[in-house]
Amino acid sequence: CKILQKIPINQDFSVKSIRPHPSWLMDASINLGFITLPSRKKSTFADAREAMATDLDEDCLPNKWKFYVPKLGPVSTKQEHKLGPMLEFLFHTTRDKRLGDGTSHNPLKIVVMEI
Repeated sequence: CKILQKIPINQDFSVKSIRPHPSWLMDASINLGFITLPSRKKSTFADAREAMATDLDEDCLPNKWKFYVPKLGPVSTKQEHKLGPMLEFLFHTTRDKRLGDGTSHNPLKIVVMEI
């Protein structure tokens, strides 16, 4: 999974790095790194949080953050287990092919936001 951080709308950013009015969330994000999960079809947001805590350096992520689902908003830590498999849940929220399919050739894009 590729980990992306959502850029706040009010943040000043270079027009060279992203378009001023992004058409999709992936256009308005920063690549923080990647993780591998035990199962692309069964892993939950909670599994991804655990993998991020063990696989990424401490300075890769904001101090306080939540997962962000385009069109829906932030995912609470209580929802991370309840929403079920992450890939299936995200497939139901968008038809955009840039989301990825969870393979190494087309990794699933997971968005986090600083809180």
